Amino acid sequence: MPELPVTAKRVRAVGRGPGAHAAGRGPARGGENAMNVPVAAALLGLAVSLWFGIAAIRELRRDVPGHAHNAAMIHAGMLALFVPFCLIVLVAYWGR
Repeated sequence: MPELPVTAKRVRAVGRGPGAHAAGRGPARGGENAMNVPVAAALLGLAVSLWFGIAAIRELRRDVPGHAHNAAMIHAGMLALFVPFCLIVLVAYWGR
């Protein structure tokens, strides 16, 4: 079979033209938008944190001792650690 001429369309298909991976080794595996995963995870983490934060505040306002009160205290501490991490990830990966 004769060798096909190298055209822009064929070069792009093998991953050496526009849209190729930054390192020049072909197209990125997992799609071109793989860097959106950390942003999506951070946004999901903030949404879950908001949900548990509201539930913890509601429980702590009831001021009834017991398991739910202890769990709300633990959730408040977890939020204090997890929300800044999500914000750091958003700042680091936004716009990549």
